[in-house]
Amino acid sequence: MAFVGLGGGYSPGRRGVRHVICGSEAADNNLVEFRQSFEGFKRIPVDTDTLRLIREEVSKIRDEVKVIVEVRDPRVPMSSYSTMFKQWRKELKTESMVIYTKAEIVPEDQKERIRAFTMDQMDIPYEQVFFEDLRQVRKLRTPDRQEMVSKMKRLALLQGKPTMKRESYKVMVTGVPNSGKSSVVYVSTRTLTKNRKRRGLYSLPPVGFQVGTTKVIGQNWLTLNPDVVLLDTPGVISKSHTGAEDPETPYKLAVCQCISLTKLSEQTGITSKEVADYLLFKLNQAQELTYTRIYDLILPTDDIDEVLQRVPGATDELKALRFLRDFQRNKLGFLVLDDIPELETDRPDKEEVDDFVDEVERKFQEVKRRTRLERMRQKRLMMWKDEPEETSIGRNPPSDFNF
Repeated sequence: MAFVGLGGGYSPGRRGVRHVICGSEAADNNLVEFRQSFEGFKRIPVDTDTLRLIREEVSKIRDEVKVIVEVRDPRVPMSSYSTMFKQWRKELKTESMVIYTKAEIVPEDQKERIRAFTMDQMDIPYEQVFFEDLRQVRKLRTPDRQEMVSKMKRLALLQGKPTMKRESYKVMVTGVPNSGKSSVVYVSTRTLTKNRKRRGLYSLPPVGFQVGTTKVIGQNWLTLNPDVVLLDTPGVISKSHTGAEDPETPYKLAVCQCISLTKLSEQTGITSKEVADYLLFKLNQAQELTYTRIYDLILPTDDIDEVLQRVPGATDELKALRFLRDFQRNKLGFLVLDDIPELETDRPDKEEVDDFVDEVERKFQEVKRRTRLERMRQKRLMMWKDEPEETSIGRNPPSDFNF
């Protein structure tokens, strides 16, 4: 077991309790005991209304859905995943892709660790796991995320042609609330939407920091001819997130604001102070003691009241919200709240990735050209059928037309 002190020695405590001895003169012989477990977990309910909405809408276009893109928060790579997404992929027989947002706060070594875990969990290759920085999403253009967009196109086009003439390739974007789904859709479709300027036909999805911004399933065109459409779905709280499988999951999602703290308090009675206390427990457990410097504490502590005394705010609830917001803004250090295994990552060369983007664009142009020719041929066939019989005498049959 490793021990961390603030410039002092270490003492392994009895009965599995970690002790940290501070070596400063002002606090000589003071002892800090860190909890080894967190008590009092509560469960949260399943979001049945959102699940019903998605099932009803997707059942109408199930044959068109070719890819499921899961958007996750890198601080909870395991807790933000749902076994329900796996069931959807199996039922719809789709390809998979995972996008981690908030890449700006993730150190490079942690990215590779999270990527290796995701590849092993989802059984997908390296190039289908992405880390994206979407802080200034309203200023980003689609070419700024060319690699991610090209992968969506390729996975969709490789799944075969739609079964009916007027159908399109659908890419369903899923994930827990406030994980960045709408931001991914926004930046992926922004260039086409702005260029077309057809606000009556479709528009860019709303994006925001508040939980539950997306209320309905929106359709946003990634490409035209062939039509590739991104489905922006509302955030889903399924059974995997309620605490039935892991009692810590709701608290981890609440720390990352993937669950509305107001709604959480109304439904379960879990207060912001309780969530802040859980965050303090995880920071101490991971030996991430940056909060002592931020809030001018002499010693690390396991007492949330002692921490909140140093946090600005009028009430304990407001102070707890400030403490959680400081973590979300990465002021307290980056921390993966899930215990994910250490796995090796087989990373391709950068040259191969660049070649892949060019290859996808060439393939897309081929499909686009072939689709255009098919539409021209269909139009000529319809013109031939609509002509009177006497005007068609002496002409070649439609099958002899070469376009």
